[in-house]
Amino acid sequence: MDQFLFTTIMLLFAAGASADARDPADRQELLARQKLAAERIEALKREQELLLFQKAMYEADSKYLMLDLSSGKGQLKYRSRILKTFSAKLRRSVPAGPLVLTEKRDGSRAKRALVFGDRLVMIGKEGSVGRSKAPQVVLGSKEMATLFYILEPGAPLFIMK
Repeated sequence: MDQFLFTTIMLLFAAGASADARDPADRQELLARQKLAAERIEALKREQELLLFQKAMYEADSKYLMLDLSSGKGQLKYRSRILKTFSAKLRRSVPAGPLVLTEKRDGSRAKRALVFGDRLVMIGKEGSVGRSKAPQVVLGSKEMATLFYILEPGAPLFIMK
């Protein structure tokens, strides 16, 4: 990645030095290439963050959740093994990245919830959390029961988009 970034910067510098001699079409092409390079850098940063999270979880020897919002699927994992796969429906948008389980709200099926601070709440199909402003992820009843009893406060979650 460092070589890619260095090459991109050198190309932009060289192109900027001779920008007066070029026509507007070349400038537009250069701006388009710069935009593509910036998007690629962001994608690589997201991938690096995911890989570092997975490495830390492997070394920590603990259970964790992975949630892929684009496919609507989630996984309960231990090290690199998948313990359970489940479907999840998101009710509002949520930012990608790591979160930590801060609270487990117990009670009847309808009141059971996994709370990840003020950034996310996981509830069962028939559940609700009242007037919570946090985005909600809806799980099936069996999946919610399983995750509720397996996970403890402090359990990590990584959200991918």
